[in-house]
Amino acid sequence: MENRRLFLIVLDSYGIGALPDAADFGDEGSNTLKTITASKAYDTPNMKKLGLFNIDGVDWMKKEESPAGAYGRMKERSRGKDTTIGHWEIAGVVSPKPLPVYPNGFPEEILEKFREATGREVLCNLPYSGTDVIRDYGEEHMKTGALIVYTSADSVFQIAAHEEIVPVVEKITGDHNIQTQKVSGTKQVIIKTKTLSLAKREQVNKALKTTFGVKESDITAENISSTISGEMRRDAVIAVIVATIFMLLYIWFRFKDVRFATSAVAALLHDVLVVLAFYAASRISVGTTFIACMLTIVGYSINATIVIFDRIREELPLMKRNDDLKALVNRSITYTLTRSIYTTFTTFVMVAVLYIMGVSSIKEFAAPLMVGIAGGGYSSVCITGALWYVMKTKIGGKKAAKKK
Repeated sequence: MENRRLFLIVLDSYGIGALPDAADFGDEGSNTLKTITASKAYDTPNMKKLGLFNIDGVDWMKKEESPAGAYGRMKERSRGKDTTIGHWEIAGVVSPKPLPVYPNGFPEEILEKFREATGREVLCNLPYSGTDVIRDYGEEHMKTGALIVYTSADSVFQIAAHEEIVPVVEKITGDHNIQTQKVSGTKQVIIKTKTLSLAKREQVNKALKTTFGVKESDITAENISSTISGEMRRDAVIAVIVATIFMLLYIWFRFKDVRFATSAVAALLHDVLVVLAFYAASRISVGTTFIACMLTIVGYSINATIVIFDRIREELPLMKRNDDLKALVNRSITYTLTRSIYTTFTTFVMVAVLYIMGVSSIKEFAAPLMVGIAGGGYSSVCITGALWYVMKTKIGGKKAAKKK
């Protein structure tokens, strides 16, 4: 069978009168064609020759005696006042349900995915006329590079951008994965690119100065290469090891038992590995927040562990001859469980609020921190006590599970 190609040309927003369900969408009595033909500037001779004014119901314009095209009036079967659904139906797809509309702008989860995909901030995010949105947000768009996002009475996600904004840095660097971020409350914009040579940086500075009127003295550059990123990882490992050693020595001195210290450090290792796995899985860049995040998790995770160990130490002198050490450990964890859950939950909520309301750099810190807090709460309750019991009763073979 011979394949044939069909070109379907749609003259959008050229309605010839309201449909019976127009009142459901606030469009009762609307007639785009009648409105625009009232203008003296209206002139579409080719549409007239094709038979536009010969369509049933178009009775205010002079009809063509011998129209050159086929014409007719159709009633939409699909539900909803939506450009997309109308185009689908022209192509043969009927939608029984209307698409969702966004009278207050698109929700944050949609915008966040858009930011991640484009690397750019968003302006407007309101129902708007295409010409009005450029008039009201065009200047800010030219200054910041943020993309203008708007919608209309339908569900279409519309974007307005000047053709010179996006390619300025891309054209010079050859990097098509450039990320831009507007610093909240300021006129500053952060542009993230691949590593640039000195010559490329000078070209970018000159282009920003010429295109956007940016003073060269206001442009600063930072280089985080793979070497520097590696140094950050190394510094983070050293910082965690040093902090862990000092914690081990402190707990050993405080509880007079190295088994408390070693089980606490083993739990800390668990928490650090969980966060590292999250970094790898989510592909969060290793930046200046990495070291701070790791040390915060190490410092926080040991807190609940100390409380549980303190309870175990208080219970040990009260053990009777036939008391079970395992029961004592379980009892100590149970006594402190409510406190551990409340502490973990309240801290998690606070960091979650930071993640929701913060800028991208704060989110890069808060997301792994939430994972670390959850992992630390789990390890304190479920790992440290059990690990201490194993070390107390099994390692060395000198202690029995029951006090004799």
